[in-house]
Amino acid sequence: MDPLKQLSDQINSSQVAELLGTNRGMFNSTRMYLDGFPASIGKDRKAVLYSRRAVKKWMQGKDVKKLINAAKNKRNKLGETGSGEQSLAFNAAAAQFLTRPLTKKQREQQAFKRLVARNAKAKTTRITLIPDWTLDERITGRNRS
Repeated sequence: MDPLKQLSDQINSSQVAELLGTNRGMFNSTRMYLDGFPASIGKDRKAVLYSRRAVKKWMQGKDVKKLINAAKNKRNKLGETGSGEQSLAFNAAAAQFLTRPLTKKQREQQAFKRLVARNAKAKTTRITLIPDWTLDERITGRNRS
C-alpha cells in the first residue's frame, strides 16, 4: 500500500469536526456520546487520529447535526466528568441517588441541622490591641521613670 495514501486516510479531530460540520471543541466533548462512532486508530504526537473512511461510512445516511445536538444534550444531562461507559453509568447512578426522595429519618436530621444552625451563635472573643504610643506620658499623664 502506498504510504501517502495511508497517511491521507488518517485525520485528526479538527478535520473530523470539519467533516461533521461542527467545531473541534464540540466534537471532542460529544464524541463519546455519538453512538457507533468509530474508535481512534492512534496518535500522532498529541493529536488523536481517526480513519477518514470509517468516519465517512459512519456519517452515511445520518443527520449528523441532529446527532451532535442529541449528544450535546446527553452530555449536559449526564455531566462531563470522566469518559466512556463507566462515567455514563456513574453519572446516571449519581443523578438517581441525588434525586431520590428522603426517608423520614433523613428529613428529621435535616430539620434538626437547620434548627441548630439558626439558633447557634458563635462565641466571640474580643481582643483590644493597645499601641505603645498610647502609653506615652503626654497622653496618660504618667511618668515613665
